[in-house]
Amino acid sequence: MRKEILSAIIKENPNAVLVKNKYKVLRGLIKRMYPNNYEKLPPDIWEKIIYEVVNGDRDWRFLTEGMDKENKERLRQEYIIHNVL
Repeated sequence: MRKEILSAIIKENPNAVLVKNKYKVLRGLIKRMYPNNYEKLPPDIWEKIIYEVVNGDRDWRFLTEGMDKENKERLRQEYIIHNVL
């Protein structure tokens, strides 16, 4: 579902592929996935939250690199099965 929504956003707005629009695109993704809850916060707050989540994920990946290899490999394989194949 996530990929389909992102693909639709990109198709509707070619500028969605630009790095500078990443957080706006992700905000649009959240709005489409959770329309009933989205309006509770203003758009600029959503972009700040998305920024922190994306960068928190990057930091977490960096800080935990090489740790919990067994579970990370299992999750990587599950992702491939569900999203690539």
